[in-house]
Amino acid sequence: MAQEEARSQWREEARRQWMFHIQDTLLALRELGQDVSDLDPLVHEGQQAFDSDQPGRLWRQIALIRHALRQKRGAAPLLPGAESDAELLQRLQAAEEPDRPTSWRGLAAAVPAWPREPADAPSAVPTLSSSEYEDRTRAGWLGKMIGGALGTPVEGWPQAKIAQEHGEIKAYLRAPDTFNDDTTYELTFLSTLERTNGKPTSQDLGLEWVERIPVACTAEEIALRNMWQGILPPLSAWVGNPYAEWIGAQMRGEICGLVAPLQPARAATLAWRDALVSHVREGLYGEVFNAVMISLAYRHPQLPDLIEQALQYVPPRSHFAQAVRETVQACEASRTWQEAWALVAPHWAGRYHWVHTLHNIPAVIIGLWYGQGDFGRTIAVTTMCGGDTDCTAGQAGAIAGVLLGTSAIDPAWREPLGDHMESWVVGMERLSLDELTQRTCRWGLPPGQAQAQGQREV
Repeated sequence: MAQEEARSQWREEARRQWMFHIQDTLLALRELGQDVSDLDPLVHEGQQAFDSDQPGRLWRQIALIRHALRQKRGAAPLLPGAESDAELLQRLQAAEEPDRPTSWRGLAAAVPAWPREPADAPSAVPTLSSSEYEDRTRAGWLGKMIGGALGTPVEGWPQAKIAQEHGEIKAYLRAPDTFNDDTTYELTFLSTLERTNGKPTSQDLGLEWVERIPVACTAEEIALRNMWQGILPPLSAWVGNPYAEWIGAQMRGEICGLVAPLQPARAATLAWRDALVSHVREGLYGEVFNAVMISLAYRHPQLPDLIEQALQYVPPRSHFAQAVRETVQACEASRTWQEAWALVAPHWAGRYHWVHTLHNIPAVIIGLWYGQGDFGRTIAVTTMCGGDTDCTAGQAGAIAGVLLGTSAIDPAWREPLGDHMESWVVGMERLSLDELTQRTCRWGLPPGQAQAQGQREV
């Protein structure tokens, strides 16, 4: 019912915005003597969406019309000399911290491994067969869903409260389901790949949110509302968004690695573009790190090596890199996960909000480290660390799934979940695991390579 109510409100608000704000804005600008005829094609398509009752398409046109108004007339059209979006972006880049950049140029200067040019197309991955790719991708999705379902009942709880209420976690804390807002943005990423033939821009990704996501939280909610007003990526992440370094980008980074197996530069490129919709700096680094971890996990590296390789795509002087390195050091110095958590929690969990990226990345590292190659133990330890537990257990579960494959995920975790994912995403409300895996794997290997491998395997 909550889902239906949210979607109904989203639909009615789109229609209200069109009938009053858009039509009235254009009329008011004409009365001021401004020529808005260049917007006629956008208005025509918007009216078609309104008449045919397609709220997602209507929201997309509203965002595009408002964005076009901003580009032609500046951020404040009635104030002469007000900055345009391009000028605002130039100022942001000029003021960027060299050690904590958000722009591509800044990352290329600060991060030695950062690709010199965006890596768009899949590259050859001779060590990965198409059948293995499919199995590990399925396991990654399973891990994401299982971890999210395990962590949801204690989301926001600190480690001590979880220990007091549940002791040692070894199974689901309640009957699990697959409905989780964390996967919302990964599904829209997948649909954007399909719309753009595998080469999405940040603006493409943002407009897919506008068309398919009726409700969001924290940084994503601010970004979505910005886009409704025509403030498209990357400004959508910056304007009025105090949550832009929270975990929302990191929690959705898996998809960028799942579609780029053993292609870390491509995974980083996609994660950077996706993060720019709603996040900057530390929030962005979390998504890049997650994506590269997933991408490289298809090769079974040892965990310390996997972490170190993923860190090569993160600014070395960033807070995120410091948090990861301190957590690894704590794990190396501790016999148990509790000891490791006690070493890092005061600096990171104690300092930052429980939804912040830096509060939560230690839990992911500790869960993977002390899981020791056991899927269930990995997501249980991650959850017991507390914080944004559905996000962290989902991330650790996805990484462990890709590392281990589907056979390593015990039926006790898999069977109660079923074989479908349910979501908020309009047009993707219920997807089978088979369909989800196939739609993901379509983008991971070059077509010729996938076909050739399939023939060899037969």
